[in-house]
Amino acid sequence: DIHGDFTIENIICLKKKSKKNFYIIDPNTGNLHNSPYLDYAKLLQSIHGGYEFLMNTKNVSYEDNKIEFLFTKSSVYNKLLDELVIYLKEKFGEKALKSIFYHEIIHWLRLMPYKINKNDGEKSLLFYAGLIMVATDVEKRFEK
Repeated sequence: DIHGDFTIENIICLKKKSKKNFYIIDPNTGNLHNSPYLDYAKLLQSIHGGYEFLMNTKNVSYEDNKIEFLFTKSSVYNKLLDELVIYLKEKFGEKALKSIFYHEIIHWLRLMPYKINKNDGEKSLLFYAGLIMVATDVEKRFEK
């Protein structure tokens, strides 16, 4: 099944004791390309890249070729990432896992023109930094 916008913000968890304790909301099924790799890459953008945390970052500065900001991503996200990587590797295999991580980089690249066109220089720099952090981590993870 393809969601189309499978981000952490589109998962609602319930504290009730029932068989179904979470819901996935707000599907975007009108995408040109439909692949579970794209969906899982979008989830990585949230959990690995901290997209929602970057969206809520207020102060960004640029000086001496450094982009500075307070990155407040929850440490729980690192645990979620570890569990997600195990799940994806078991479900799809190592080669597909690598592809999913590279699809995450593509999601970050696709964001850049949108952020730049909004004429918000600070957010553009912030998301550029997010792209670089993710790409660097993916390179370390897969390109030994």
